[in-house]
Amino acid sequence: MPISPPLLAGCAAYRRGDWAAARTAWEAAASEHPDELAVGLARLAEALDHAVGGEGAAAATRYAEACHLLALPAATAGGIDVERLRRSLPADVAAALAAPPAVLPADRIPWRLYLRFGLLLAILGAGLIALHWARLQGYLSEEWIVGLLADLRESWWSPLALLALFLLLCPLGIPASPMIIGGGVVFGPLWGGIYNCVGVILAAIESFLLARLLGSDLVAHLVGAERLARAERIVARHGFWALVRLRFVPLPFPLVNYGAALAGVPLPMFAASSVVGLAPAVLVYTYFSSALFRAAAGGRGSILRNMGIAIALLLALTFAPTVVRALRRRRRLARLRRARGARDRTEERGDER
Repeated sequence: MPISPPLLAGCAAYRRGDWAAARTAWEAAASEHPDELAVGLARLAEALDHAVGGEGAAAATRYAEACHLLALPAATAGGIDVERLRRSLPADVAAALAAPPAVLPADRIPWRLYLRFGLLLAILGAGLIALHWARLQGYLSEEWIVGLLADLRESWWSPLALLALFLLLCPLGIPASPMIIGGGVVFGPLWGGIYNCVGVILAAIESFLLARLLGSDLVAHLVGAERLARAERIVARHGFWALVRLRFVPLPFPLVNYGAALAGVPLPMFAASSVVGLAPAVLVYTYFSSALFRAAAGGRGSILRNMGIAIALLLALTFAPTVVRALRRRRRLARLRRARGARDRTEERGDER
């Protein structure tokens, strides 16, 4: 992979050991295109230049700045193998001067990684095209899916047909709501809720695995395996409830699944958070669709009762995350006030003494 032209002069001077010329060239590149890589390279060359001149304190300061800045860019930025450069940075500037870190061109990313990621994008594009065509033809609507499942209801494999629709359509980016409504109308709130939960969760896991298979290698190559592993460790420690909360945000279903896979979320955490985050919403929407269907066929009292229950459940589901966040914020503020009060009392007792 060729090095970016603004960085070439600095790289040539760096390879010659001319730290002052490398610093000047990279500072010029940073002034034209300011980014962490160009500034970090300039700080590295400046640190080595100060070390040659015997300015130990300035060299150490600039070297620490360079290490911080070079930890920020992607693994291959500006045509430079930044990950290899990061790995070759010694602990101190004296060791760096003895064995200068490697500023080398990045290896070319294999075409197969681009092709696999392109296949993932093609799958999503095909899903959008299919969704547009199906809507024009009257397919994939709530009425069409309800009619299809109603025709198959007497067959023992009709629940499998519903699950197949989830697994076939959701990874293509097609919304799950028509299948959820169809399951609630045809199978009722209990069995429809069970089938819908199983279908939605399996479709989420399927989408996650598909994105990991086709896209994670390219992301790791661009971002860097080391940084991706560090992000995975952070997500593993703090990401479960964040993923659960994402399920209550009106984001496209496949976007959350694919994004979690490409961000390095572990599969067990993704599956568990999907169960916790998706099951309540799916059960409520299943009951809502079933209640509306049965209320339309029943009397006035049935309509009011079912509508009231369904609307109450929807409102509870909609505002539950906001209420939970408000309660957590209130508890946090109460703890801070108590800690501040205890600190003030301690200081008052100290002043009295």
